[in-house]
Amino acid sequence: MNEQNNKSKKNTLKIGSFSIVISLIVLAVVITANLLVGSLPAWLIRPDTTKDGLFTISDTTKEIAAALETDVTLYHITQPDNANVTVQEILQRYADMSTHIKVVEIDPVAKPTFISEYTSAEQIAENSIIAVSDKRSTIIDGNALYMYKLPGDDMNYYSRSEYEYYYQMFAYQGQHLSAEEYFFGENELTRALDYVTTEELPILYVVGGHGELQLTETFSAAVADENVEMRDLTLLAGETQGVPEDAAAIIINVPQKDITEEELTMLKTYLNAGGNILLTTFFQFCTTDTVPNIASLAEYMGLTATADVVFEGDNTKYYQSSNIIIPTLAEQGLGANLPSTNISTYMANAHPITNTESENVTAVPLMTTSNMAYLSAEAEKEDKTTASFTLAWEATLKEGGKLIWFSSPYLFSDNFIQANSQILAAVLQQAGEKPNAVSIVGKAVPTSTLDVSQGDITTWFIVMVVAVPLIFLITGFVVWFLRRRR
Repeated sequence: MNEQNNKSKKNTLKIGSFSIVISLIVLAVVITANLLVGSLPAWLIRPDTTKDGLFTISDTTKEIAAALETDVTLYHITQPDNANVTVQEILQRYADMSTHIKVVEIDPVAKPTFISEYTSAEQIAENSIIAVSDKRSTIIDGNALYMYKLPGDDMNYYSRSEYEYYYQMFAYQGQHLSAEEYFFGENELTRALDYVTTEELPILYVVGGHGELQLTETFSAAVADENVEMRDLTLLAGETQGVPEDAAAIIINVPQKDITEEELTMLKTYLNAGGNILLTTFFQFCTTDTVPNIASLAEYMGLTATADVVFEGDNTKYYQSSNIIIPTLAEQGLGANLPSTNISTYMANAHPITNTESENVTAVPLMTTSNMAYLSAEAEKEDKTTASFTLAWEATLKEGGKLIWFSSPYLFSDNFIQANSQILAAVLQQAGEKPNAVSIVGKAVPTSTLDVSQGDITTWFIVMVVAVPLIFLITGFVVWFLRRRR
């Protein structure tokens, strides 16, 4: 009888020991699995299910991140309780893309002197980001991460301060102003990455002295967003005349007076040496009748203009008025630098440009109308003569530089610069010889989101990784202990 009891106790002990071993193995497997899952990139364990891909990283950003050879630290300036979960998520996805990118959260209250290392401002907005490399640093204002579209204005984005101004103005009149919110986090972060890692920032010189239309602060900001520096240039002024050697490109924006013979020679020399010229013109100042030397420069690049305004006859190809054309974009030339050629670009009061087919020049049409377009001379006729017109060209010397010519004087005006920002980015990439354009369109923010704080994430981690396995282990130990005492 005692032998049977001893044998029974031994069997119970073996079963209990086996249960403990199994529990320990299960605990080890669960902890290991959770640690492995925790080490996976954010895009894999938290797939982007938002309607417009709020957290989906574009190919442009992936290319820039893949090419990084310099370490970059992204300091997220925020108090823990005020951290924007959208910003935290996008930052984590950047860190997952490259071992050269590190994200550090800085509490400005706990470290009040930290930002003074990078700015003279006493404070910066909550959820701002400071991008730092061994080359330079830049600050992304937290208020610049979100932009707004107002009802009835699909062409422009408004900053938070602008939206608040209009909101208060409408509220004062007893009206409610709603707006659609867009997240520009990827645009700002990718621009910052490009800025702090580029060896030498390209310089765009703005030619003056011929009645050119002044480029606005909005245009300057758009150029700065592409990490291109702008400087003024007078070709015949100062000791050093002509185009500076450090010019990535020059822009001649709607000249209303002709250049001189000497300046024409300078510009041809610049082109022959591989220089890049961006030219925008008005139909009244584009031919040999009004600006013969500018026309001669264009003819040198195999192009000529017609002094007349183009109207679009296809109502799906213009915006509000038939003289504000939405042209078809070519996939060649700067079109190759666009994320898609299926975007709306606006060419207002544009004139035709024709290729004269020079042997020394390769010309690519960039923007064309439908075959239902017509000139202003045909506007009053019942039976209009219609055709397809080209409104922009890229002409490249076989052994030299290039001329990119747009025939709309309003292409980069404040009325259209935001809508045409991707065109500007592609032009700067093409003419400025940048490896990447960094302008990325903002993404609509869902009106209803489920925000999970870092504290909640930590709590659930403890529950799933520690508490649940521990419960199973304790239960197994109790069962084993009770069986052993029988």
